[in-house]
Amino acid sequence: MQLYFPITAYYNDEQNKTLSGNFVAVRIQAPDEYESSIPDTAVYRKSISEGSEDSKAWFFWNLDVNASNSMNSASDYYDDNSGTGSNFSKKVSMNAGQTIQVLIGRGSGNGNLTTTVYVEKFEEMASIPLTLNESSPLNVETGTYQWYSFKALADGDYIFYSDYNDGDPKAWFFNDTSVGGEASVETLNSACQSDGYGSDDDDGNNIMGIGNANFAKKISMRQGQTVYIAVGHYSLNGSVTASIHVIQSNE
Repeated sequence: MQLYFPITAYYNDEQNKTLSGNFVAVRIQAPDEYESSIPDTAVYRKSISEGSEDSKAWFFWNLDVNASNSMNSASDYYDDNSGTGSNFSKKVSMNAGQTIQVLIGRGSGNGNLTTTVYVEKFEEMASIPLTLNESSPLNVETGTYQWYSFKALADGDYIFYSDYNDGDPKAWFFNDTSVGGEASVETLNSACQSDGYGSDDDDGNNIMGIGNANFAKKISMRQGQTVYIAVGHYSLNGSVTASIHVIQSNE
């Protein structure tokens, strides 16, 4: 039997909910008193049987979904073992008052699952906000990168790119800044694939015709969605100066 239990994302232990069933449906609503900037909400599960059960979560902006055999492809996000042990952990960017539905079931095996759902606020690192159709300077030393962020004002495709560069910049695109400010290039490369939008360094010519020493990447975004971008030397072994831009694609 599929259970439904509403949970509001206030950040205290009284809001933790213990649920049991073959599949558990949880709706999480971001508090209305959020400021206008979009916070990230971390949703994770901790087994009350000390990790002996393997849980998996599927996240849907559509609130009218039910469990099926194709939830990996149908869901907006899903996670199995990013938490400790066999627990899931997923960060989702939400607007004030926005609701997401989470279906929780077994990652392996059959039968009912007993689970406790927790919701935490994720504090982002400081970033330079990008403005549509305007440039922002980049000036980083060897071994470092700079965080930028952009909040979409409308649904559509947005192109992020660099020009007027001295050095060879690379951009890593993320849902949040949880990778931190001192990650290695190997960590950036893997993290932006597993929890972001990938990266771009020498492929800008395919989109913007701006040459192989600049990045350019197109990302489809919803209104209110925020993308976080770490920009530095493509191997973090050199300094870079450049201008960073975002425009809306007309294609």
